Amino acid sequence: MMNRIPAIKDAAIKGTKVIAQQAPAAVANALVNLRVDGRAVQVERGATLLDAINKSGSHVPTLCYHPEFEPRAVCRMCLVDVKGADKPLPACRTIAVEGQDIRTNSEELRSFRRRDLQFLLNRHPNDCIRCEAAGQCKLQSLVQEEQVQDM
Repeated sequence: MMNRIPAIKDAAIKGTKVIAQQAPAAVANALVNLRVDGRAVQVERGATLLDAINKSGSHVPTLCYHPEFEPRAVCRMCLVDVKGADKPLPACRTIAVEGQDIRTNSEELRSFRRRDLQFLLNRHPNDCIRCEAAGQCKLQSLVQEEQVQDM
């Protein structure tokens, strides 16, 4: 019986070595490679396009997104162009897929964002451009960022 204990320890150690040797391959399989605005990015499988965009150093505006809540994609500010997709996709809710090519800042997307902000401002209860929030409002910040004029 005593002779079997070292054999079990050896097997456990060898098993650990095998697991350790397999770990890098498992980690590599858990990553997704894609391009954002021409830059190669690697994110964990299950990450969103917004995660990939942020990791790449690019920027996409968001209004309704909050990391603590389930993404709803209702503001449509984070729409991005994905090569091969027939329409822009919401970055906050779209899962990154191997080989995707994402564009975040085309003239069409910028124009859409400005129109979307104007729509939101027209329905906003306050005179948002002159609001007392004084820059502490995400909508107000986006209006300035996208250079939306008061209507």
